[in-house]
Amino acid sequence: MKKNISILCLVGTVLLMLMSCEPQTRPEMGTIQISEETETSISCTCPLPSKKLQDYGFYYGKSVSDVTNDRSEKVAGIKDGDSFTAEITGLTHNTIYYIKAYAVNKKGIGYSEIVRAKTKSYVPGQDDIQYPEVMD
Repeated sequence: MKKNISILCLVGTVLLMLMSCEPQTRPEMGTIQISEETETSISCTCPLPSKKLQDYGFYYGKSVSDVTNDRSEKVAGIKDGDSFTAEITGLTHNTIYYIKAYAVNKKGIGYSEIVRAKTKSYVPGQDDIQYPEVMD
C-alpha cells in the first residue's frame, strides 16, 4: 500500500512539472495591425505570442525578399498589454514598405506573415499654418 502511494505521488509530481514547463516550440505569431501611417513613419502592433520571450520586434524594408531573408531594418517592440508595438520612423514619403513581426524564445524565432504599408504622400505646405496678415 505504501509503495502504491509513493508511486502515485511520484507520477503526480512528474505531471505537475510537465504541465508547468514552457512550450517546446518557437513562438506562433499573430497578425500585424497598422495603426497609423504618416509621411515618414508607420506605427504597428502585434499580439504577444507568450509571456516567456527573450526578444520581439519588427523587420521592415522596401522589398519582400529583404524582409523574408532578414536583410532589412529591425526595430525593437515595446510591450503594450497583450501586444507589442513600434513606430518605424525615418521613412520616405509615398513609399510601400513590407513589415513582419518576430519573437524569440528558448526554442527559436517565430515570424508573422508579411504585411504591406505605405507612407503618405508629401504635400508641400500642408502642415504650414496660415495666419491672415494683420493690418494696422
